[in-house]
Amino acid sequence: MTFSGFFRTYNIALYSNFGEGLIRQSELRTVEGAELRETHTFTGWLEGMAGFDYHEDDIHRDNLDHYLSDDSLVYGPFLKVMSSNVTIRDATPYVALHGDLGQHLRFYAGLRPDTIELKNAELMNSADSFDLWSTFLAPKATLAWTPGTGSAHLLPSASFSMGQAFFTEDPRIAVARTTAATSPGAALPSPIERSHSGQLRLEKVISSTDLRVTMGRTTTTQTLGKIDPDNGTQQPLGPGTLRFLTASVRHQFSNFGTVQGILSKADARLLGTTINGIPIPAQITPEAPRTIFDALATLDQLPFRLHARGEYEYVGHKQSDLGNLQHPGAYEAIPVGETRLAVVRSFLNGRLEFGANGMVARGYTGQTTETFSPGWQMGTSPYCATGSGPSGAANDFACGTNEQSVGIRMVSWVGGTISWRFGQEK
Repeated sequence: MTFSGFFRTYNIALYSNFGEGLIRQSELRTVEGAELRETHTFTGWLEGMAGFDYHEDDIHRDNLDHYLSDDSLVYGPFLKVMSSNVTIRDATPYVALHGDLGQHLRFYAGLRPDTIELKNAELMNSADSFDLWSTFLAPKATLAWTPGTGSAHLLPSASFSMGQAFFTEDPRIAVARTTAATSPGAALPSPIERSHSGQLRLEKVISSTDLRVTMGRTTTTQTLGKIDPDNGTQQPLGPGTLRFLTASVRHQFSNFGTVQGILSKADARLLGTTINGIPIPAQITPEAPRTIFDALATLDQLPFRLHARGEYEYVGHKQSDLGNLQHPGAYEAIPVGETRLAVVRSFLNGRLEFGANGMVARGYTGQTTETFSPGWQMGTSPYCATGSGPSGAANDFACGTNEQSVGIRMVSWVGGTISWRFGQEK
């Protein structure tokens, strides 16, 4: 039986100007969780596992503030647009079985009945607060075949998996009610959505080189084109399908180190539907990347007993929007490149460890499109008057029909770590 737990807290504030004056997004977040797990061997060919997993995100003072002045030197007072306290809890028991079906075939089957709580306490408009509990069954099954040492040993190993999972959207835009006068069609049908996946993986080890090819298909009941906290649309787009093909090569150089390369190509598309009377055409899913490349190298035999790691990741073009009458072509986000470096030195037979790490970044995160006032042009100070948005409220600044691509410049950074191992020497 094993037990593990963690706790993390941080505060963040992001300042950006998407053409409607300076905005500030800020939050104080604490994340904690724990897991209890037990494994048991029933026979030589059957093993079981059971446990309980708990995870909680507490997001305090999740605020969006808008500065009224368009003067970059003196932004002046700001107006609060949105403020809420958000809690996301996930508590689930789980069971799994793993066993052999003969010499070449293995199976795995697991089940997680996830119970999720989404609690959104709106501090400005309490009527939009909600506390939602949902339970989703997340089953998964895998069949794996290995060729063994017989005449089929030249063939690759193969595994096929199928499963169901869930994902959560931003609770701030998944309000419990929809007011036609202020936010028509803004509420999601559900802030928790299902996804179904199937995956086939082929693997072959040649000497010290591991070759893998993975292909899969995932369907979702609803989507915002959301793949990380910085990407996604603000309205539901209906059901979608993601198909991908990933190839990887990994080589081990004895005790010196490893090199690895991964290339993934994807095709994400909406199936087409009508939401709140608004037709959503079948199209490429906005803001979902098409190509991802990653190269990784580790060096374990450097002078002065240093260990180093270097990685380069490239995220290719992705479509931000279909375009409009003023811009007939689709809006495309520019590629993003990240180079990560790390070096580690251990002391006292591995009990004390010092490390330095950093990232050299190129490109923009959160790439999307924003609409400015009709007369705005590049090089001038964009400004939207108070209450110029669709609702007419004082904190609605979504004015204009001049659509432009926007993003937040990624920054490079450097940091350090100190690790201490208690008990026995490493």
